[in-house]
Amino acid sequence: MPRSTLPKIIMSLGLLGALPCAVASATDTPPPPMQPAPTVQALQSVLTKCTDSIRPTSGFGPKAARDAAKTRVLRGTAADRGCGVALVTLSILRVDGKRCRPVTRTGKLGARGTCSAKRYVVASGTTRWQLALPKRMPKGTYLIRTRAIDLAGNVQALHTIRLKLG
Repeated sequence: MPRSTLPKIIMSLGLLGALPCAVASATDTPPPPMQPAPTVQALQSVLTKCTDSIRPTSGFGPKAARDAAKTRVLRGTAADRGCGVALVTLSILRVDGKRCRPVTRTGKLGARGTCSAKRYVVASGTTRWQLALPKRMPKGTYLIRTRAIDLAGNVQALHTIRLKLG
């Protein structure tokens, strides 16, 4: 199934309002604001019947992190050798001593907690994705974790990079 059919499946099943996600393709226009990521269980009804056991991969490099510190747009790639990438999600945490504070969709910092917090937002695009970071993120060091989910429902192990803002 071509990657472009996932948005059509979501719309045809009437799930666009039911799933808290944004499905879009990468373009030259700025990415939409961050949206909360759906759970894998919520996606099961729209994922294809394709079966594979190979986890997808996603990430971004140091250059993309440096560019994101300036432009506030993080860009990366994702791939899957099986059924194809369904979506890419990211977790953004500001390091605060030995604890972390999650970045909310509005760019505000959540309560201090463990650095293994599982609050994700959806990136725009699949194999080439981007995420608009909030303009008003406080200076500091951030842990940014990417996670791809393929059309068969396989979830990538987290890919983490530190990003210093300010």
